[in-house]
Amino acid sequence: MKGPEITIDDIAYAKIFMHALKHSYDDVCGILIGKYCDGDKGGKKCVINNSVPLFHTHMLSPFLNLAFTLVENHYKDKEERIVGYYHISADDSKNVDIKKIKVCELVSEKLVKNYEDALICLVQMSRMQFEEGNCMFMQEDSGQWGNVDVEISLQNREFLKKNISNKGYLNIHDFDDHLNCINYDFMNPNLFNNDFRCTHCFSTILISVSHDVRNDIANVDNCHVVLHNVDTRKASMDGESARKCNYHMVIMISFWGKTMEGNIRRSDLLGINGSLPLCFAK
Repeated sequence: MKGPEITIDDIAYAKIFMHALKHSYDDVCGILIGKYCDGDKGGKKCVINNSVPLFHTHMLSPFLNLAFTLVENHYKDKEERIVGYYHISADDSKNVDIKKIKVCELVSEKLVKNYEDALICLVQMSRMQFEEGNCMFMQEDSGQWGNVDVEISLQNREFLKKNISNKGYLNIHDFDDHLNCINYDFMNPNLFNNDFRCTHCFSTILISVSHDVRNDIANVDNCHVVLHNVDTRKASMDGESARKCNYHMVIMISFWGKTMEGNIRRSDLLGINGSLPLCFAK
């Protein structure tokens, strides 16, 4: 399949493999970040310069939509944008065809609809030690996903080897980690500079709560509540509207002003194990 000239930077390449190595018994997936520009041969050129790890557990559609929204907002004032999606199945035999991975088929529809010239990357971890053939990139053309050439350099491979040998992959965090603890920054800005302190990437937390807890949240001062309904995807409401809702929903909360600290009881949470401390800061 003929397409734009595509290259991938060291960081983007390494983070894909590091995500899979940290969660070697699970499927992992993430977002490819890059930019399109004019190529040397007159056509378009795509440079993939980052990858954002998302999930290593079962993926739910509301969480996936939220992750894409947060990443879009993070890059909205930058030259880079979302250019694709990567997926690595724990069953390595599936990592040769998106039709063998149901999630990839679902995500591919979203990519085609929302992102021009989007890519999907599958990786065969069993071929990681080989010089070629461990990454397969695909692009949609006339309803079919076909292979495209992506230049994987020796420098890409050497950078990855370095971060495997020093066990740097143990320090990577994905969006799953961020949902469990908002201090884990799934953009991983300090991953390659030996500074692994927890950082606040987004002043948000995603929780699924019962009606009574929603009332408490909606009454918090200096709070803007964005409600994500599984059926209607996304709807913005003020505090009064939130108090009138009588169904369970996924809530993303952004706080401005003073820090609020609290604790929601485990019995109030739906689908989350254990007690979840809340620390919101500007």
